[in-house]
Amino acid sequence: MVGNSGYEEKYCEFDTGRKDIPRQIEWVMDSEKNQAEAVVISYPSFLLIVNRNGDKNLFTYDPAIFLVAEMDGVRIITNSAHEMIQKLPKCVQNIFAVNSQEPSSFLFEAQKKYQEKSHQADEYLSLFRDKMDVAVDECIEAAAYEFCTETQKSLLRTAYFGKGFIPSHNPDEYMRILRILRVLNALRHEKIAMPLTHKQFSHLKAEVVLSRLVFRKHYAIAIQIAKHLKLPESWILEHWAYHKVINDKNDNEVARKITEKFKNPSVQGISFCNIAEKAHDVGRDELAIKLLELEPRASLQVPLLLKLGKYDRAIKSATQSGDTELVATVLLEIKKKMMLANFNIIIREYPMALNIYKKMMNEWSRTALYDIYNQEDDQKSIAEYHFRNALESDSLESNLPIIANSYTQGRKHVEAELCADTGKMLKLQKNVLTPKYGKIHQITFNGLSIHDTIKQLLEIGELKEAEKIKSDFKVPDKRFWWLRIITMSEKYKWDDLEKFAKSKKSPIGYEPFVEVCLKQNNLHEARKYILKCRDDRKAHWYLRAELWDEAADTSFEQRDINTLYAIQNKASANGNRMLLDKISSYIAALASKK
Repeated sequence: MVGNSGYEEKYCEFDTGRKDIPRQIEWVMDSEKNQAEAVVISYPSFLLIVNRNGDKNLFTYDPAIFLVAEMDGVRIITNSAHEMIQKLPKCVQNIFAVNSQEPSSFLFEAQKKYQEKSHQADEYLSLFRDKMDVAVDECIEAAAYEFCTETQKSLLRTAYFGKGFIPSHNPDEYMRILRILRVLNALRHEKIAMPLTHKQFSHLKAEVVLSRLVFRKHYAIAIQIAKHLKLPESWILEHWAYHKVINDKNDNEVARKITEKFKNPSVQGISFCNIAEKAHDVGRDELAIKLLELEPRASLQVPLLLKLGKYDRAIKSATQSGDTELVATVLLEIKKKMMLANFNIIIREYPMALNIYKKMMNEWSRTALYDIYNQEDDQKSIAEYHFRNALESDSLESNLPIIANSYTQGRKHVEAELCADTGKMLKLQKNVLTPKYGKIHQITFNGLSIHDTIKQLLEIGELKEAEKIKSDFKVPDKRFWWLRIITMSEKYKWDDLEKFAKSKKSPIGYEPFVEVCLKQNNLHEARKYILKCRDDRKAHWYLRAELWDEAADTSFEQRDINTLYAIQNKASANGNRMLLDKISSYIAALASKK
């Protein structure tokens, strides 16, 4: 009895006529309808096929046979052959059935007659011309089900012939089936021995088929199929490379073969580091290093170099990449695994790494930073190290001799002299100035610069003490004059300022006098000193003081038409008609003389 799996429906009853027990029983499935179409029964020397209607077919086999049920049929495997039992697809029946009246059958015959150069080709075409698209589609579909390459070619040739009569035919399906058939035929070759049907290939997907090929070490055909189907091939090459690493014992030969394969421009996304790590896992560190040298990405190369203990190469690769974060990571990792003395020797060979390490230690460990400076005999940096510590610990005065000594050893004589002057000034402030003037004026001199110390003395009227410090610390005359005129202007001592200006020739000129007067908004005093300025600068200062009349007169005298235009623009906002007329006349006069 033949029925469904739940014994709820009986299809037919059939007597095999045999008393012995079958070796195997398998269903032939219709994958489209997901139901059984026939049952295949194997005996020691023959095969029995019974369909749902009770019809039978008997086949004799001399050797032993083995049945394998598939999603769309049953495979018959013997010692010397492989066969497939399937339900005949409707499209194939339409084309090859005897006396078929289907459009696809007529198209098949028309194409054959066309090849024979017979006029009957046109007669066949006239029978189904309005259904040409159906005929072409069925021929393409039927080709996918065929195992015989000659039948495939014949059906595809027929489809190509037919689609020439369809102006708007989309060739995508034709090209898709063509590509898949090439793949299926390659898989069905006896050396590959993967005889998939089109239905099975579509169900598994190309990626799964490629994985099976790689597992069987059919790398060449897997790569060709990936290229043909426009799928990534890099992962296949990686598996091939793993196989070479494990099985080929010649390091140079393995590295050469892998390089030749991977240098192809079409191969993208392959990491030499993955293969190098595989080499390391199987104990082939020298090969791993050779492969790492081929990796262009330092971010992938460096971690494995560290793992291999190649610290010098890791630092070199990281610094060449220019990635500061990567360099910092390498430094921290190496420092954990090396003696400090060896670590310092290595990083000194790479200036970028050394600078990054110094920056890190400056934030995390001042002691380690000091050790580096000592090893390098960097006296300037040692001095700066002591200076920073002294400022933070509020012990600058006691540390200045140490700082000065470091600067001297580093041949930084200017800095050493500044340290000496600073120490001298700190003592003067602490022992003389603050005790002498602090209580009287409620101020302190401690910690002030030489500049601020002189200014503060001038503010409290201690001119002689300020002049003494100027002399002792070699303060330039120009700076001292600036300090005096700034102090007098801030104290509004205009008479003293005028006397000072007349006392001797100013080393800084008279423009600074104008500037301090304007800063205190004293135009009356500013006028006095503008008259003492150079003729070519007077107009500038009159303009700064917004003294438009004087600015216009001076500019005219200097024949400076550009400044007159500037005055005209600024003065126009005042609405002074007489002034504007005067400026216009000046401009006209100068313009006429050009």
